[in-house]
Formats: sequence, structure tokens, C-alpha cells
Amino acid sequence: ITKANFMFAFAHVPIGSSIDKPIDLSILDFSNVTSMEETFSGCNFNGNVFDANSLNKIDTNKVTNMTGTFSSANFPDNFELKIDTSNVTRMYEMFHSSNFGNGFKLNIDTSNVTAMNSMFGMATGMRHRCSEIDLSNLVGTKVTTINAMFFSWKSITKLKFMDFSTTQCNSMGQFFENCSALIDLDLNNFDMSYIKSGVN
Repeated sequence: ITKANFMFAFAHVPIGSSIDKPIDLSILDFSNVTSMEETFSGCNFNGNVFDANSLNKIDTNKVTNMTGTFSSANFPDNFELKIDTSNVTRMYEMFHSSNFGNGFKLNIDTSNVTAMNSMFGMATGMRHRCSEIDLSNLVGTKVTTINAMFFSWKSITKLKFMDFSTTQCNSMGQFFENCSALIDLDLNNFDMSYIKSGVN
């Protein structure tokens, strides 16, 4: 297959049913997949449906589109996501409305990504479990649009950036809008000289 769009979207075990053990995603052959739009949207990696650790064993080397891949997904505490995203160019709403457990770490390659609009918009949904997240591995070398990237993440208090470059970015409106709890933020590496659409 080359497209895995919506493949497991909102997959769940029906009330009153059960499965013997969480699904091991490493058995999937994604070696030719280029698009994973909303593949795991609404999926629960914090329960008995999917083995969260097997996520990191999926071959995503050829994937270029991860629009909404994990939107509305639920992640366990102290989980590190480290899938191969070296060829991904689109991360629109990749984690929109997702629930991150405490200690969640994102270890992905964003060096070829051009769009991160609303990547974490409305994150943590209704559970509001995660108050800080380590984004030190994120780079924005080729990113041109990051509008609403953290829009309305109401529980986040601390964002950790390291080498996130905005030198090619021309639009980042509503970037932190409605992040009412955010108090610890270092933007020393942000170059806003190319910005045409303002920051809220």
C-alpha cells in the first residue's frame, strides 16, 4: 500500500468486548506508504487496543504527509514518540486535540517540514493532563507556515525549544493564542524578520 489514510481512525474495542492483548503495530508493512493522513486519529495508545511502543517500530521512511496522523489520539505517561519523519513535509494538525501523558517527549525529524499549522492546536483535549512538553528535537529549517501551532492548549505551562528555526517562516498568526497557562517560554532562537502574518 502507498496510502494509509484513516486506516485506524477512532478504532476501539466495543463496550462489553475484549481482546487478548494490545495490537502490535510493528507487523504492518508501511515500507511503501507515503501518506498517513489521520491514520491513528482518535486512537487510544493508553489502553488495551494498541501497543504504544510498537508505534516506534513502524517503517515510515517514505512518508511525506502526516496531516492529522495522531489527531485526538491518547498517549500514555512517559512515552517517547520517535518515528522516522525525515521525509515528511506536511504536519498540519498532526497532534490536534491529542491527549499527552506527563513526561511525553517528541523525538522526530522535522528538517523537511514546510507546514506545521495547528500541529498541537487544542492539545490535551478535555483531560488536561500534560502541563509541559519537551520539543527540543524540533527544527523549523524549512517551515513557512506555523499558524495556530499551539492554539488553545490551555493546560500547557512550559514549552522547551532548542534549535527551532523560524528563518523561513512568513506566517505564525495565533501561534500561542489562548494558551492561558503558559508561563515558561524561551524564544531566543526565534527569528521573526520574515513574518508577514502577526503573532498573537
